[in-house]
Amino acid sequence: MKTGIRNYYIDRYGLDEGARLMAEHGYAYIDLQFTNTETEYYSAREEDFIEKIYAIKKGLAKHGISVSQIHGPWRIPQDATEDDRAERFGKMTKAMVIAKHLGAKYMAVHPLMPYGANSPHNPEEVYAINKKYYEALAKVGAGLGVTVCLENMPFQDFPLSSCESIIKLVKDIDHPNLKICFDTGHANLIGERSGDCVRAIGDLLKILHLHDNDGTEDTHLPPYDGNFDWADFIEGLYDIGYDGVMSLETEPIKEKDKALSPEEITARELSLAKYAKLLAE
Repeated sequence: MKTGIRNYYIDRYGLDEGARLMAEHGYAYIDLQFTNTETEYYSAREEDFIEKIYAIKKGLAKHGISVSQIHGPWRIPQDATEDDRAERFGKMTKAMVIAKHLGAKYMAVHPLMPYGANSPHNPEEVYAINKKYYEALAKVGAGLGVTVCLENMPFQDFPLSSCESIIKLVKDIDHPNLKICFDTGHANLIGERSGDCVRAIGDLLKILHLHDNDGTEDTHLPPYDGNFDWADFIEGLYDIGYDGVMSLETEPIKEKDKALSPEEITARELSLAKYAKLLAE
């Protein structure tokens, strides 16, 4: 398996230097984040941003980096009305167009949360809204060659947080362009055994979000900095024969680490890359 990471390097160092450092540190793939819809990618017409998209793809490819997946848009509070959902559907579609031009096969998405993230209200309605929405989005994905990957969530009271609930929804929709993204930190926060989750997901598992926490807050720590059971998780991946990208949804440094010296930052980057490589072996 190969390793990937989200935008950290290109956000910090710029496209060319960031991609160069990614490759030097052993990464072959990037998970580009398009969660924020208040950007030119969503406000401009396709013909107006396509040149920038191809410049990003070319800049990454220069150093052997491919876009394995993108993260689609989301928001909280989320999509309470039909108009909200229609607006969001347009943004999701545009994100998949971006994925297509970047050469990314997969887009990670969150379930719609019409009653909020930690609300147990109306679970049947929440399920029905998501089923209708993602049936339609999967059909759009088929036309673009992009697979939508629903992600397990970290909210105890939200009815579509658990692996079991996401598996049920994806199997009910039963579309080749709707699969699953497993998020390690989210599973840890709601007390799920990751190995069991992975084995239950099986061949529906196409992409990963790898990060850690202490079981109380979604802090997106590097692997082994929290209490997530990585051995159990890796055993599950081997059991199902997962051969996709081990993609980190964490960063070597946080905002609080801004005062670190360049040497300390490099040491953090190399340490995280080492853990990524170990997980992929």
